[in-house]
Amino acid sequence: MTSVRTAAAAGLALLTAAVLAGCTGDAGRAGAPKDATTAGAPAPEKSAPQKIAVFFYGHPESRLLAEIYTAVLSARGHDILLTEVKPDGGPTGKETAGTPSVESIRKALTTAGVPAVAAVDTLDLLSGLGRTVPSTVEKVAEAVKGTALNGLRVLDPLKASTRPAFVMLRQVAKQHNAWSLGDLTGVKAAAGWTVGHDSIFAPEWRDRLNAKPHGLRFGTWTATSDPVKDLKEQRIQLALMSTADPRIATNDELLPLGDTENASRPRTMVPLVSDKLGDDVKKIVDEVSASLTTAEMHAMRSPGGDVKDNARRWATTNLPAPEKPGTETREPAEQDSGFPLWTLLILLLIALIGLGVLLLRLRRTAGPPQRGRPAAGQPPQGRPGPQERPVPPNRPERTGQADEHRLTLGPPPRPIQVHLPYGSTSRDSGIALDGGMIGATTVRAASVRGRKHAFRGEPRQDAFAVRLSADRAWVIAAVADGLGSAKHAERAASSAVHAAVEVAEDHLRSNADPSRWDWPAFYTAIADRIRRSTGGLGEPQPGSNAGGRVPRDSPSTTLTVAVIPAGGEGEAVCAAVGDSPAYWLKDGMWIPVFPGKQGDLPENVTAALPANPEDSTVRRLRWKSGDLLVLSSDGFAAAMGDGTSPLASWLAKTWRKPPELPLFLREVDFRLSTFDDDRTVVALWSGRHDLAVT
Repeated sequence: MTSVRTAAAAGLALLTAAVLAGCTGDAGRAGAPKDATTAGAPAPEKSAPQKIAVFFYGHPESRLLAEIYTAVLSARGHDILLTEVKPDGGPTGKETAGTPSVESIRKALTTAGVPAVAAVDTLDLLSGLGRTVPSTVEKVAEAVKGTALNGLRVLDPLKASTRPAFVMLRQVAKQHNAWSLGDLTGVKAAAGWTVGHDSIFAPEWRDRLNAKPHGLRFGTWTATSDPVKDLKEQRIQLALMSTADPRIATNDELLPLGDTENASRPRTMVPLVSDKLGDDVKKIVDEVSASLTTAEMHAMRSPGGDVKDNARRWATTNLPAPEKPGTETREPAEQDSGFPLWTLLILLLIALIGLGVLLLRLRRTAGPPQRGRPAAGQPPQGRPGPQERPVPPNRPERTGQADEHRLTLGPPPRPIQVHLPYGSTSRDSGIALDGGMIGATTVRAASVRGRKHAFRGEPRQDAFAVRLSADRAWVIAAVADGLGSAKHAERAASSAVHAAVEVAEDHLRSNADPSRWDWPAFYTAIADRIRRSTGGLGEPQPGSNAGGRVPRDSPSTTLTVAVIPAGGEGEAVCAAVGDSPAYWLKDGMWIPVFPGKQGDLPENVTAALPANPEDSTVRRLRWKSGDLLVLSSDGFAAAMGDGTSPLASWLAKTWRKPPELPLFLREVDFRLSTFDDDRTVVALWSGRHDLAVT
């Protein structure tokens, strides 16, 4: 008992010391003025509101960024002077309308009399300094780092970027056999063609195309606000557009010409700031550069929108203002105390340990409870106490939040019983998951049985397949969704994806260009194989918890197929029969590959195989490094919507690079009430990403 008393005394003494120390600190705060010599290091000073000049020039993205800087800095209490830099015939002598020289911009910033900032096109900056413009965004970022401009500092460029591309009607390209810029050199009629352009691209392209190795000259260059309409109405023969423009990917009539000589260079913006600008303001400018995406930049400067309002909304959403500069901020009370917070915490921890030892020793000295009678404070044997009741896990319900098991997007579904089908093997299990590299393509694939089939004890009715072609030049991927109203839907889906990769191999042997395949014939061959594989199956077995329910329709399935260059660059082709969608993640923006595909069909009705092989839709995509193509069943796509839903916004960030397989499965198997169908996703990233797997 002596040791028990000793431990108790020690614990109580330490606890008393800790409490007295805290009280002493409180008394010191209440009765003594704050003194720099006793309060520790002072908090860093926040800059007072100041006048800042924000410059822009005749470049729409320079103006957009100037409006964003104005909105963000004004919200922080700074007085902003927004000014345009006009061309003034500076030292380079090469300024075009609305595009001043780099020296003109430098003079404007350094002679403003107040701290100044401006966003400049990297091509304008590097060209104005007589330096070569690299061919990738990463190399452009390296090239502008360390750029020396007298009186100015060059910050990191924006992550958002764009690249110009020549676009023409596919039927015109086919007529002239012109699929790239190089092909146009042999088209005599091109000398009289009219080029519709965005003014920010035209001057660069005129000079570049006239030079070798292209030597291309066109008849007229004219500005256009709707190049797609002008192309269709034949007012122009070529359109110079941004590759970030979603109209290119979603309109099968348009063909972006290939650029094998790399005449097109990536364009992004880089902030220039004067030496007088404070570090806190530079940090804000860097935050804008890191946060703004290509899709957001393109959307904000699209025709019909107010740039100023768009910039203000973006700034409010992405960079909310903290307390304005100069506002007095009360420091935490613990930092005002003369007694260090960490010492108080240590003493409290020691006191708690002492009390724990005391309680343990008291329990041991009390001995075990008498047999047949519960110990004091304990419930009778066989009757669990309140603390033993199972506590359900606390699952987050906020949009875009993930717990350790599933991604939750809103109201979670109610719990259900899960029933296995009468038979289950690794081939037809409720979850299928795989991933890795094929050629220069990184793959993630997952298929998950939906809640409806899990409750009924029915098999998963989706399927996927991925294969590298025999010549190692193409990656073939397929997703099928068996129709729930059809018997043996799972067999139809499985047969469809296996047939798809085999028939694609056959077609590649006879025609190496998938864009020129006879796609109705392709789907007809697959339909024949589905009929052969399901024709003799007889009546299906009902689900183990389906109450005898058995589908009666003939075996049917949707089928979406993609054939993409295994090397990571080139023209990809995506085709579909039915409503299994595909999405293209390009420059941070989801683009539906088959927009509005079901617009003319009644609700819950879709084309399917083997009945409708002629009802195929084909799209061609310019496949580039960093792109992501997603094939999916409608159980997943219903939550993606048009590419702007909460799930789509979440995945646009988390799927910029391939996630690890467990995380990929978690995000495919998201939780949201009423979303009960099977979900299947095959995601294809251009590039080798799985180089180091742990």
